[in-house]
Amino acid sequence: MSHTRKAPDLPLEREAANRGAINEIIQTLVDAGIVVHHQYKAADLIVATDATDLASSKTLAAALAAAIPAHGADTDIHTTADPVAQAAAWASAPAEPADLAEVGAIANELKTDLNLHVAQTDHHRGQPWGTAGGDGVVVVKAITTSDFSSTQGEANALLNALKAFFNNHIRAAASDIEVIDS
Repeated sequence: MSHTRKAPDLPLEREAANRGAINEIIQTLVDAGIVVHHQYKAADLIVATDATDLASSKTLAAALAAAIPAHGADTDIHTTADPVAQAAAWASAPAEPADLAEVGAIANELKTDLNLHVAQTDHHRGQPWGTAGGDGVVVVKAITTSDFSSTQGEANALLNALKAFFNNHIRAAASDIEVIDS
């Protein structure tokens, strides 16, 4: 049995069928929690190098601490703004964190903030960011990396996990196709 979308071989009809099919695919991905943003903005990706030592962890922590609130406030990609506050632990803002303790405190706070953000439905096309479970309910994604307690290794692991998670969340986007008068 073949399941195809049939459209008359006329330019406007072909275009309408293609647009309808793409929008249906996007809606399926939205319903599954895979696509939660209305627009992809590559410029919002964190490009700072991964944390490997104190200097790189300070740079990455500052980049994440600036990017996550800016992401939440962006109403081009979200249905409504999510007022993610600047990390209270970032006492050195806007400069890089002063030391490992500040880096770790920022990372712990951002982990909580980002996990709360991705679980929101009102900002994210009616679904949290996640994966559809076997029962059709979206299982929310979360950063599960251990919190920072005292070591550089813990800070590096958490910051690198935050960067990867945030960048993947940014990519969870697709714009609907709408034909407008020209």
